[in-house]
Amino acid sequence: MRSNAASSWIIVAALASAPGLAADEPRSDLPVYSERIEVFGERPVVAPVALGERVRIAFGIGELEVEAGEVSEMRAELVLECRKASADRCHRYRRKLRVEPVRTAEGLEVRMGGLSMRALRRIGVTGRVVVPRWSPLELDVGIGEIALSAGEEDVSVRMGIGEVTVRASAEHFGAVAIRTRIGDAGIVLPGAHLEGRRKMLVGASSQWSEGPGESRIDVRLRIGEATVRLK
Repeated sequence: MRSNAASSWIIVAALASAPGLAADEPRSDLPVYSERIEVFGERPVVAPVALGERVRIAFGIGELEVEAGEVSEMRAELVLECRKASADRCHRYRRKLRVEPVRTAEGLEVRMGGLSMRALRRIGVTGRVVVPRWSPLELDVGIGEIALSAGEEDVSVRMGIGEVTVRASAEHFGAVAIRTRIGDAGIVLPGAHLEGRRKMLVGASSQWSEGPGESRIDVRLRIGEATVRLK
């Protein structure tokens, strides 16, 4: 992620606006994910996550690196880059764009808001999100790219247009299911590659259900390419 371009900013949200959530000081025992990034303004979004609590990330657009690690918090940091907007308009987008963590009955939800999809298409949003490896994870992204290093619990990915790559340890998962309406789907296993079965020549689906674990990976993509790699 670049930080030296005049049209790029780190977009972060203070948790003071989210009831029930507190922005704790970053813990020294957690990995540092922004060594090459100068953070402007507020700190990255940090929200505590209870053991086994579900985490849902809902962004309209974005190129996201999502990692499940040995942490007890959700940490999110985004970079906004203007691609099809003037400097003045880009400043307005920066002020309006919000990343809001919200507690729901189903767990912690991190939402992107403040801009319409028309405005989002004029900018580039890249970011890194870190979640606990013991939390079930849901990712819902309209347009973009997801590179996920999964933890031990269920994973659900929904995307409109883009590319999805999930990497996970085979020992934790018992089943994988991928479906694309238009595009490719594949599952890579140790020593094997399961190509997606074509549906009406344009879509594809791929399934695997011989794993030793109890968790499941489920990916649904309208247009694009989806791959799950188990090791």
